[in-house]
Amino acid sequence: FHPDDAPILYNARRTILKSAGVAVSTYRIRRKDGRYIWFETTSKGVRIAGSMVTQEITSISRDVSARKEAEDRLKHLTAELEEQKNILDTVLTVTPDRLAIFDRAGCFLYANSMALGSRRLSDVVGKTHHELGFPPEVCERFERELEAVFSTGESISDVWVQYPAVYGVCDLEYTYSPVYDVRSKIIAMVSTSRDITARRQAEQERLQLAVERERVKTLQHLI
Repeated sequence: FHPDDAPILYNARRTILKSAGVAVSTYRIRRKDGRYIWFETTSKGVRIAGSMVTQEITSISRDVSARKEAEDRLKHLTAELEEQKNILDTVLTVTPDRLAIFDRAGCFLYANSMALGSRRLSDVVGKTHHELGFPPEVCERFERELEAVFSTGESISDVWVQYPAVYGVCDLEYTYSPVYDVRSKIIAMVSTSRDITARRQAEQERLQLAVERERVKTLQHLI
């Protein structure tokens, strides 16, 4: 037996001797080659008729090494997935873009902090834009483009000029993209968007400046 498993076997034997109940123990046994394998033993005490004395213990044992290895792999995989989830959550939290995931009915499945604003994730998951009180024009346009993404499987990228955001009107650049499962079926839609009001204003100012420079050059030639 593995030295670390001795208390397990001792406690199981003591339980059986006291109550003549059933005890299940999982422990390691060393093979001739020095490698340990896992065994599971189910034991039951047999008492003398009319007595509280346990006369004998009957046990059934089986090799559960394959099961334990599968459990260990599952634990390792679960830990890896949790680590990857934490990394992904961190990335989605710090990204400057608003990111949200929707199901076929247009209900929120996920939203990062930028998309949530002052709301909590639990406030939006499972709800539509209508249920969250978005303006009618936002709901109508979103539903129309959601249907288009699920129907065609193609992404949509556009700029919504004068988008009615909670904090005020802005110019919103957005992309809707389909999410496929292993059977190539669309199961969700990812939305990424960002406020580009400042960028568009800067572009307009540069354009106006260029126009003004050309006007000055024209006037200089005429003088």
